[in-house]
Amino acid sequence: MKALNPNASILVITPPLSLLKKNKPNIFINTYSERITSLMIEQDYAVISLYEFLKLKGGMPFLKREQLIAKDNVHYTQKGYTYLAQLIYKGLLLTP
Repeated sequence: MKALNPNASILVITPPLSLLKKNKPNIFINTYSERITSLMIEQDYAVISLYEFLKLKGGMPFLKREQLIAKDNVHYTQKGYTYLAQLIYKGLLLTP
């Protein structure tokens, strides 16, 4: 993208927390999110890490307690998607 338009603003958002089938921890999401974040910082792109923010808020127990994650522990509830949208909005306000 930057090669085609050097003035383009690019924002990358990491995936949020989730579990795999049968409520097994998603062992890939941590590595995936960390790698995305470090690559984007190296490339000087803006990045919002939903994964890191939700992990710091308390992870899956927080999401369940606040009824932000659906029963399948992969998708989010309407309240959860609204919460994610608010996080992204706040992140946009902080992005130069």
